Amino acid sequence: MSFDIHFYNIGQTADTAYQVLRSDMKINKMYLLNNFEPAYVKIEEEITKKLNEVGVKDVNKLPIEIHDFDNIYKAVMETARKEMKEHNGNVRFHFNITMGTSIVVSAVSCAAYTLDADLYYILEAKYSKKQEEELIQIPLDNISEVEKLKGRKKVLETFMQFKTNDKLTIEEMRSINGPNKPELSGPNLSRRTRELHNMGLIQKSGSSEWSLTDKGRKAIKRL
Repeated sequence: MSFDIHFYNIGQTADTAYQVLRSDMKINKMYLLNNFEPAYVKIEEEITKKLNEVGVKDVNKLPIEIHDFDNIYKAVMETARKEMKEHNGNVRFHFNITMGTSIVVSAVSCAAYTLDADLYYILEAKYSKKQEEELIQIPLDNISEVEKLKGRKKVLETFMQFKTNDKLTIEEMRSINGPNKPELSGPNLSRRTRELHNMGLIQKSGSSEWSLTDKGRKAIKRL
C-alpha cells in the first residue's frame, strides 16, 4: 500500500481543506503551505486542529515565500524527494490548489506535474450543478487506455478487480464471479491479463500474481 501525502495551500478560509476527508482519497500526512503572516498562521492552526480531531495527526507546516515561484517549487520538490526516500518511493502525492496566490498555484501545479501527482480543487456549492461543494480532479496526463477499456467490457471487468487491491493472485482473479460461482477459465484470464499488460496497466509481481503499474493506478481512478 502507498503512503499518501497531501499538500494544501493556505488561503483566506479553512473550509476547502476538509472536503477531501469525505472523498475516497487516503491521507497519511498533510503539508500546509504557508508564510508567517499572523492572519494566515491562524487559519493554518485552525486547519491543523480540525484535521487532528478527525484522525489526521501528521500535519506539518511547509514554509514558503508566497510571491516567489522558485522558492515554492523548490520547497515542494525537496519535501517530496525527502518523503520518497523515506518511504522507498512508495508514495502518492495529492495537491489541493483551491487556495493560494496565482504564483503559489502555478508553482504547486508544476511540481505536481513533475511528480506525476494528483491535482484537485474544491468547487464552491454556488458554482456546482449539484448545489454542493465538489472535489474536482484535474487529469495531468491523457491515459488513452481508459477509453479503450470502456469498449472492452470483459477486460475492464478483470481490471476493475484491482479497484480495492492493487495486487491479486491468479486464483483471486479467476474467482471474479464470487464464491460458489463458476470460475473464469485459465485461457480467458490469460487473454485479459495479456491485454492489460500490453496496455501497461498491470505487471507480473510473482509467478502467480499480478499488480497495478503506476499507469494502472491512475487509470483505475478514472473509471
